[in-house]
Amino acid sequence: MVKYIVSVILALAAPSAMAGIPSRNLKDAVKPVSVIFLDFDGTTIVNNDFSEELLTLCQEESTTNCASEGELASMLDDMPMANITEVMGGEERLARVQDMLETLRSTDKEFFILSTSWEPVPGTEWAKYIHKFSDMAELGFDMDHILSLDDPGVGISADKGAFAAETLESMGFLPDDALFADDSAGNIESATNKTDTLYLPVRAGYDFTDMDYIEARASLLE
Repeated sequence: MVKYIVSVILALAAPSAMAGIPSRNLKDAVKPVSVIFLDFDGTTIVNNDFSEELLTLCQEESTTNCASEGELASMLDDMPMANITEVMGGEERLARVQDMLETLRSTDKEFFILSTSWEPVPGTEWAKYIHKFSDMAELGFDMDHILSLDDPGVGISADKGAFAAETLESMGFLPDDALFADDSAGNIESATNKTDTLYLPVRAGYDFTDMDYIEARASLLE
């Protein structure tokens, strides 16, 4: 099974994270933000298939459809680090993502992974899976900074924009204080007028230019 997982995940990670046109250039970073929301699939990792395929493999082995506590996260237990690196876009991009996150921490800004689970996995279990991945990739996200919504059902999009807005309000911030990065047009639309947005239409992860832009937005008041 491990060999099968390795071959599947390496195949899924094949698209380059550096392909396509950057969403924002550094010169566009003219307004500071205090809160940043980063999507997971297709944004922090470089495709939208890794998690889906891992869930499928989990369901094939599960008696609870991979919905029980810790079940999806445990699928990463035997995952070689080489696969994690590939899904992060390779060694160079992984190192750059780690550096960006460290830079964000040094600015004392609030930043979160904001992700929607895949049915039937509850949002709480999806967060545990992302946390396990974060630990393996040394991204440094704790559970308090992983926000995971339940999948509302087939063909229905979770309202990530509304959730981001509620989070901002609870923290005492305004829409203009936040940046929301996502590869889904629907999610970007849901966040419009609720946060500033960074749309990643290539769906291959934020690239080096995007990361320069995110860092700059977080550092403008430093």
